[in-house]
Amino acid sequence: MTYPDRNSFGAKLQTAVKILTANPDTKVISLGNDGLGGWDDHNDARNYVSRMENLFSALNAAMTHIKAEGKANEISIMVFGDFGRNVNLNSALGWDHGNNQNFYLLGGRNYFRSTGIIGETELYNPNRLNRLYLRPKVGSYWFEPLSIAATIYKIFGVENPEVLTEGYGAIDGGLLV
Repeated sequence: MTYPDRNSFGAKLQTAVKILTANPDTKVISLGNDGLGGWDDHNDARNYVSRMENLFSALNAAMTHIKAEGKANEISIMVFGDFGRNVNLNSALGWDHGNNQNFYLLGGRNYFRSTGIIGETELYNPNRLNRLYLRPKVGSYWFEPLSIAATIYKIFGVENPEVLTEGYGAIDGGLLV
């Protein structure tokens, strides 16, 4: 398989895919972002585009690899950060912490009955300098973050995920097999 050159995150991802495809008893591998640069972009976020290109070129190579191994329905790649960001740039040309979070899920079709549920967001302005952010629209479908964690645990076989998620259970929306 060809992974992107000079992309140490891609090299880590390649190793993880090799382990997952060769060892069916391995259920989860967690990777940090080492190799993509820092993401705490409070100042000068100009490198964001190149970091995203590096991330998605590595993910594309990993999915090609997983498909070639015949495991596209059995292996999932989940990508998310540890917190959200505001929509607009601050005065230092960066993003301050906000509540909008990105989550990408690739592969693993055997885990889900549908392609997912998409909620709607609205741009919220609390009338403070540089604090525009997105929030769920009233009546839109959204999830408590700990319920998302409980759902992921349940996908991987944990029968009582609420023990690990402060009482929040898995999402019951017809998503789980």
